Amino acid sequence: MSTPTTPAASPDRPVPPRNRRAALIAAGVVALIVAGLLYFALAGPDDDQEISERNAAPGQCVDFDDPDLGYDFTLATCKDPHDAEITVVTTAADLAAQDFPSYYDGNDRCASLLSEERLAALDTVRPQVEFVLLAAGDAPDDTVICLAASRDGQLTGPLPAE
Repeated sequence: MSTPTTPAASPDRPVPPRNRRAALIAAGVVALIVAGLLYFALAGPDDDQEISERNAAPGQCVDFDDPDLGYDFTLATCKDPHDAEITVVTTAADLAAQDFPSYYDGNDRCASLLSEERLAALDTVRPQVEFVLLAAGDAPDDTVICLAASRDGQLTGPLPAE
């Protein structure tokens, strides 16, 4: 009885992969990951996403829907002109715990909540930027948001980082 033999690979004929299905699945997964990364890198944030005290975060750029309504703003792309950038998100209790001089306004309070490194990075734009303090209420767990907004018009790019 003879044993079946596997044909030897020759230079004219490539050896097929042993598990072609696994290779195709792996290639598909890699293609999906690359496509997802490209989508998020090129699409940027959803400009229609509403920002509230629940989902606000430092570094987010925003456009005001109605500046008189406080928290009524949407996410904007920082590289495009926008109304403001969120610099601090804290609570009313944390804000009350700070020892501010009585003459400090919202601009001074927001600036004092930033780290020394962040303030130093913002020195180049401080004359053109004012800080706006928005408080959801007076309860200790109410959110307080500090925004950096242009004194005349819109911000034209992201604020300098630390």
